[in-house]
Amino acid sequence: MKDRDITPKEREHLSRLRTRPAMYFGKRASISNLELYWHGMYSILLYHKLTSEICIIPEGFTEYLAKKYSVSASVNWAGIIRSVSTDEYTAFEKFWELLNEYLELNGYTPIEK
Repeated sequence: MKDRDITPKEREHLSRLRTRPAMYFGKRASISNLELYWHGMYSILLYHKLTSEICIIPEGFTEYLAKKYSVSASVNWAGIIRSVSTDEYTAFEKFWELLNEYLELNGYTPIEK
């Protein structure tokens, strides 16, 4: 079964976040800041019962990364990316590369920079 694509407004938001991370995270973009930001966004979706309508990061992304790097899927996407990166900023940049790779494998447009 094909994974859901990121919904249009969230796609636009992720593109802005990718282009101008300092606007959202301060001086230094990091995978940890991105992960915390995502948890906040997802919490809002849960609270308003919108998880079935809005997709920020496709559900199969973590499983894809676990298979790609032969690690346990019990670790989330940020943990997997952190484990294969040299530092927090490198992991932040790698996130976008891997997310776009996953989106393209599913036939979706990558997140623009």
